[in-house]
Amino acid sequence: MLSENPHDKFFKEAFSRPDVLVDFMQAYLPDALFTRLDFSTLQRETDSFTDDGLDEHFADLVFTVACNGKPILVTLLLEHKSYVENHPHFQLNRHLLSIWAHQLTEKKPLTPVLPIVVYHGDRPWRKRPLSAYFESIDDVLLPFTPVFDYVLIDLSTVPEAVLPRLHNDYARLTALLLQNSRRKKRLARVMEQYAEVFQNLVETVLGQRFVGTAVIYLSAASSLGKTELIAIFRRVSTKTTDSVMTAYEELISEGLEQGTQRTTLKFIQGLWRLGIDPEIIAKAAEMPVEEVQAIIKNIDEEKNKAGLHRQ
Repeated sequence: MLSENPHDKFFKEAFSRPDVLVDFMQAYLPDALFTRLDFSTLQRETDSFTDDGLDEHFADLVFTVACNGKPILVTLLLEHKSYVENHPHFQLNRHLLSIWAHQLTEKKPLTPVLPIVVYHGDRPWRKRPLSAYFESIDDVLLPFTPVFDYVLIDLSTVPEAVLPRLHNDYARLTALLLQNSRRKKRLARVMEQYAEVFQNLVETVLGQRFVGTAVIYLSAASSLGKTELIAIFRRVSTKTTDSVMTAYEELISEGLEQGTQRTTLKFIQGLWRLGIDPEIIAKAAEMPVEEVQAIIKNIDEEKNKAGLHRQ
């Protein structure tokens, strides 16, 4: 689980849900296009069309859906970087050509492609036509310049412009977590604000998996430490869920494997201060419970000594 890119995994976990994708599309697509799509025909495709070069810029999901009774491909691409891509058409054009080349190789009919870029950086994305890349292009040359557009889902504008139009809990949390992953204080407030939504999600297996994936994503993307995330989730949800604890265990185990003895003690100390039982800490750290209890005893003794010195 941790070997995969946490950003890509969270993105694909969220947007593989048809209800999330449709919710975003109704918020961002032009009405004339959205009303022509038959979402009862929406299907996830297994093929990924990003090559090694494009993979540096985007993670992709591909769907088929009927538009006026004819199939089209919908490609949903998560922009990897935290800064604005100045020439996205060049990367997108490679993506489109890769799709059509694959269809020709497989002797399949060529289908129109609707590219959707999901951006979650701090700066607003400046969307402009491809022709604007060329300074003072002569009108006579425009027919020789590729012309195509893409739908931009700019999550830097979510709170003010889009959130009220997202009705699905998964969609709203996806937007908020992606947009605020690098904003420590705002992220903590958002998670506590949507505590009830988190609690509702963990009532289902799919919801548990979503929350667990979100924990791993936030641990990698946010400036919050692992114990800070645990503290927030414990305040957010009174229901300690298997999915969240499993994510904690994987994150903690990863940290222990890559860290030193000091890192081990720091994790155990942080979890103990959060009120997590020694048995759970032992399971997370993959250590005998007796060893964890001995460490906790030392932590408590040091704390008591410090208190006596202050007196």
